[in-house]
Amino acid sequence: MGRNTLEFRPDIEGLRGIAVLLVLLAHAGVPGFSAGFVGVDIFFVISGYLITRLLKHELDATGRLDFMAFYARRIKRLMPAMFVMLLMVATASQLLLPSQLQLQQATAGYWASLWSSNLYFAFSQLDYFDDSAQRNVFTHSWSLGVEEQFYLVWPLFLALLWWRRIGVAWWIAAVAVASFAFCLWLAAHDANAAYYLMHTRLWQLAVGAWVGVVSWRRAPWGWFGLLCGVLMVLLIGGGTAYPSPWALLPVACAALMLQADPRADRLLLRVVASQPLRYIGRISYSLYLWHWPLLACLSLLWPAHGWWPTAVAIAFSVVVATASERWVERPFRHGAWADRRVVIGGLSATLVLLAVMALWQSGVSAKVNARAGSAVQEAADPLAGWVSLPEIYRQEGFDDYYLSDRFVPVVAVENGAGGGSKVVLAGDSILMQWEPAVSAISRQNGWHLVAATKSACPMLDASYVNGRIKRRFVECERWRESLVAYLKATKPDILIMGSASTYDFDDVTWETSTRNFLIRIQNSVGRIVILAPPPRMPFNPLHCVLAKGVVTQESIQADGCGVPLAQARQDRVASLLMKAVKGVPNATVLNLNEIVCPGGECAAVRDGQVVFRDIHHLNAAFVTARSDDLAQLLAREGLQ
Repeated sequence: MGRNTLEFRPDIEGLRGIAVLLVLLAHAGVPGFSAGFVGVDIFFVISGYLITRLLKHELDATGRLDFMAFYARRIKRLMPAMFVMLLMVATASQLLLPSQLQLQQATAGYWASLWSSNLYFAFSQLDYFDDSAQRNVFTHSWSLGVEEQFYLVWPLFLALLWWRRIGVAWWIAAVAVASFAFCLWLAAHDANAAYYLMHTRLWQLAVGAWVGVVSWRRAPWGWFGLLCGVLMVLLIGGGTAYPSPWALLPVACAALMLQADPRADRLLLRVVASQPLRYIGRISYSLYLWHWPLLACLSLLWPAHGWWPTAVAIAFSVVVATASERWVERPFRHGAWADRRVVIGGLSATLVLLAVMALWQSGVSAKVNARAGSAVQEAADPLAGWVSLPEIYRQEGFDDYYLSDRFVPVVAVENGAGGGSKVVLAGDSILMQWEPAVSAISRQNGWHLVAATKSACPMLDASYVNGRIKRRFVECERWRESLVAYLKATKPDILIMGSASTYDFDDVTWETSTRNFLIRIQNSVGRIVILAPPPRMPFNPLHCVLAKGVVTQESIQADGCGVPLAQARQDRVASLLMKAVKGVPNATVLNLNEIVCPGGECAAVRDGQVVFRDIHHLNAAFVTARSDDLAQLLAREGLQ
């Protein structure tokens, strides 16, 4: 066995297969696997383990590290398949995507070519779990940036410890603890950066490295690792704060599996090292590279697709990954080129790819800017003139989201000294999207309307972890308390409230916590009207309009950008709200499905107007045009 080789472990290849399958199932939206994104965490642990074992083996054998050889091996292992994917996906994006959607792809592709897209995503505040990230064809490259940055510094760190005869295992453990502590601290201040940065992911790589320099195979650690894996799938979901202490589960799972004893864990290792898992593990790198662009392009080009196109895309990604591993990865990895030539060639290829991406980026920018001043009168963003927010959001401090807990009631319609009803409109952004219509109704009826909002803040007595800030949304809880105090002090005639349907509450929490909130305020308000969550599109309708529609400043059309109401309605939460108002005599629930999706069809564009400004927020101009429909619903409840 040479100084740059290690004993092959089929169980590690199988563990790679499990990790990439978790990622694929999560990205494909398979129910029960929303936690599959932690497969990347498992990859980090495996990478830290293998790289550290390889470096330790070389240091033990020679007392030194050949840095040129190390970086040459990394280039041959990672660069060819990555660069082929980047070039082919960039070419396909240029040919298939409208220019407005290409600009973000080109920018991400440029940074991915530098192995630093994780820095770009971190500082551009691209939330990995957000819709915009899901439709960027290069979002997945962030993890490769983390690994490459790790490879730049880790050999130097290990060599320094070795040469100074310092306790390697203790220092690696210290790095892991320090990185984990920094990760938790940063997650409380900037969860997006904590998710993407190498500094906050270093602890996962360091745990793998620590396992690589210690040996404690005297217990059935593999079975303990399996237990951690089961808990990981059961306890981590889309609404879980991440990164957080929950990240210990996938890391522990991988670390324990790496320390599995072939004698004590024979049955488990036989399953992990089975041929199907080993095959997936063998192509896991190319499969990771290709599955995401295929799924993202599918969503961009065919937003209303069902489950079977997703299944076809995943199957095709396996075919492409197999070809990539056979004809791209393997020949380069086993090529007998001089290390210096490999490094120089890698740097040269990077410069060429950077130039290609820069030309793509500048070309798309020029095309978009040229259209903005052309005779066709298309704006740089052709939908800019068709999409609008409620004007009330222009009010200073109206919605601080998670930046503060201050309660700012804004007078939307001034009744003056008239005797009209006092109305309060309060809720999250899904409720506040109805403000243009409620304001129009208020002016017609002589109401005095006050609006107050806190984005992503549900109108019920329950705490939750906000997916964007990855922590308990305490600002929301304090804001709700201020709302309760305001209602008690002002005693409005009507309260119109509501929330989105996407909060990760179970049925009991939705019903009981909503009822508890209503009971707290029922004596402070004459009538309480809950607007049920409106339909939610299963795809981004604006992307569909750009891909399939015809948009000018004068007109807009978009065939094929609609779904039946049955696919978009939010019946579960609406029915739970109906149960919650029982026993609260002055509270009622209004269902708005027919306003948003008349005739049982939800469309991105209706009657020459954009209906949705994203997946579940309605366009302000559309809401204004439907104010009479909302007035009729309110009138049926005796509110006029």
